[in-house]
Amino acid sequence: MEETDTIRRRAVLKSTGTVFATVTGTSGIVAARSESDDRVDSCQGNVRIIAETETHVYVATGCDSEANVYKINKETGSIEISQLGSQFSVQEVSSLSTDDVASMSYTLGAKRSEKIVRETGDCHFPYIGDHYYVGVAMETPKNPAKYEISALSGMICAAIGVSTPIPGDEILFGGFCSVVATAIQDAAFDSTFTVGGFDTHEPWPHITAGISPKYNQTDHNQLIEVDSGPGHIELLL
Repeated sequence: MEETDTIRRRAVLKSTGTVFATVTGTSGIVAARSESDDRVDSCQGNVRIIAETETHVYVATGCDSEANVYKINKETGSIEISQLGSQFSVQEVSSLSTDDVASMSYTLGAKRSEKIVRETGDCHFPYIGDHYYVGVAMETPKNPAKYEISALSGMICAAIGVSTPIPGDEILFGGFCSVVATAIQDAAFDSTFTVGGFDTHEPWPHITAGISPKYNQTDHNQLIEVDSGPGHIELLL
């Protein structure tokens, strides 16, 4: 994992006509889910870095009175989960001291994780930057299908929020996390996977979300495509 200044890098999705569907959770896999599931999944996009120590970053995801805190090891990318249930909202958790957050009880959610950021080529549209593939690789201690979808989706959002130049709370990212988490469970992956999004420009700028059973799948062409929508990844480095 990177140091604080790198961790806080962000990106924007430049919308071209409509908002990126997998980000907002308005199409594809997410649209087929129930209204209550959609609400939970979209809330996973509310990613906030609430505390940080020399060794760990603490990230809250969720909404209203249902917040989860994820403890991410800066060196290994391992992720621990604290299920807070109805005790706190993301806003309330954000007001806790670093000592309070660090003293919570956590359980292991991922053995390791790491970011993927690769330039994939030029974009032929005016005023739009190069194409990128941005994602997160993860290894879990148990089959991903054994996690609640909200926990797996939250882990993915938390890892993206602190390790890649993609925003967590600047845009609604819960739809993307839900799409790839659902696809991972449906694909019956073992204990390693990569999730990511990459730019295309045919017939106009799009971002495609994909998954792979391989840890650290650096070739975006090897991803299993699960959804796409208008937009473009613009890194703010």
